Amino acid sequence: MPLFAIILTLTFHKSKVYFIEHLMYTIHIHSFLFLLYIFFLLMKKLLPDWTHSGLYFLLIISSIWYIYQSLRTVYKYSRLSTVFRFLLLSISYILVMVISIASVLTITIATI
Repeated sequence: MPLFAIILTLTFHKSKVYFIEHLMYTIHIHSFLFLLYIFFLLMKKLLPDWTHSGLYFLLIISSIWYIYQSLRTVYKYSRLSTVFRFLLLSISYILVMVISIASVLTITIATI
């Protein structure tokens, strides 16, 4: 999570927000996504199989919408600027995750 806060700091560098506020926002977003995913898993267990793809679609759309709206609320940028920064943030986050997973996998294989 601190890496995501650093990415937020770099992405929204013109905003007058301290690093600790970026960190708190990061905790907020991750908590929301974890709770949403838990709700998705519970609904997946309770509903029939043919509804799973619709649930997955709702999960993705609601996650994207919530993050976009929260970025607009917290950082107060224009719609276009927020969309651009959201895309940049998403690509950066995925890149950091891939590098982290590859590093852990490499270290694990090297120590076996």
